[in-house]
Amino acid sequence: MNGEHSRDDLSRQLSALQDQFAIYQRDQEYLQSVADMKRAWLERGEDNVDASHPLVLDLYIPPETKKVKRAFLRLRLKPFRAYSTGAASGGGAAVTSSASGVHRHRMFALEGLSDLETVASAGAGGHGHTTDSAPTHNHGVTGGTLLATGTSDPHPTVTWVESGAHSHATDAVADHTHTYFKPKRATTYHALIDPGKLQYGIVAFSEGYSAVNAFDLYTYDAAASHDHAVAIPSHTHGMTYGIYASTTASAVQVAINGTNRTAALGGPFSTDADSLDITQYLTPTGWNTVELGSATLGRLGATAFVELYLP
Repeated sequence: MNGEHSRDDLSRQLSALQDQFAIYQRDQEYLQSVADMKRAWLERGEDNVDASHPLVLDLYIPPETKKVKRAFLRLRLKPFRAYSTGAASGGGAAVTSSASGVHRHRMFALEGLSDLETVASAGAGGHGHTTDSAPTHNHGVTGGTLLATGTSDPHPTVTWVESGAHSHATDAVADHTHTYFKPKRATTYHALIDPGKLQYGIVAFSEGYSAVNAFDLYTYDAAASHDHAVAIPSHTHGMTYGIYASTTASAVQVAINGTNRTAALGGPFSTDADSLDITQYLTPTGWNTVELGSATLGRLGATAFVELYLP
């Protein structure tokens, strides 16, 4: 009996060992298959870009990587996008305008006149002017006024005489002319179109209006060079929030690890691009940098799909 019991125990132990070995083999097969499994991930980035400010994607490949099976780059070209339409500023400034030499400043301009004509009036001949003799009027002095008579009498007698109708003649003026400036006739001028709206516009002479005869008005000539100082007090501009869109990215360039690969990938790109194969341009392990620049101000969305073998 003891011998039979020993054989049964050995048989059971052997069976248990066989089961454990089968489990071990299965685990080893699984570990081996895992060592050859593919791993994949997606790197994504989006930002505003131009020729000097590219979008940068950083791809890290672990050092234990056995092989990079494939890597694809996808591009979406979008309009530039901002989230404010006004910026704040502060502080004051002094702005100075200057001009050299003798000069003047035009204050009012005559619309449509290219220059002025100098005109001389026709000679009028020598002439004087005489006041009208009518009506009758007198010239007198206030009573009690002491007058000098040219005599030695300290109290001369002065008698007032009525002037009656008379005239006063000025000195005669020799033959002469008067010179003046006259603006040349303009073709159009500004006129009030709608008084209710205070709207002004250009009205042609053909509509029955007359030209506006006015001169350009200037200040007196400045004697020498001088400046005009303008003081701007300290101030701020409030931020105006809102979505602002501008031009779209175009002629996109692709650089990988510092080398331009645009032509090799079929670029430059001015439309969306799918499945650009960048596998051969990646370093097998460590950091890889993908830079995406645009010839114009715009926005780029980019994704890099990487598939590799890890233990």
